[in-house]
Amino acid sequence: MRDYNLKTAQQSFSGIASTQELFSTRQVAQMFAVSNQTVDRWRKSGQLRSVMIGLGHPRFTRQTINEFIAANEAVRCP
Repeated sequence: MRDYNLKTAQQSFSGIASTQELFSTRQVAQMFAVSNQTVDRWRKSGQLRSVMIGLGHPRFTRQTINEFIAANEAVRCP
C-alpha cells in the first residue's frame, strides 16, 4: 500500500499507528461548530492534514487537529 497518495496529496492509513484515535469529517465539524464543507475546504487547502481509509474516506488524527488549533491560535493572537 502506498504511503502517500499523489493524486490527493494525503497520507494513506498505513502510516498511522493502529492505536491512534481517528475522527471523521463530521466529528471534526462538530468539534469546531462548522459545516462538513468547511472541514473539507481546510483539508483540501492543506490547513488540516488527513489520512485516507477504506475507499478514500478522510480521517483526522488527534495530533493533526491539535496542530491545526495551535497554528490558528498563533494567527489570531498577536
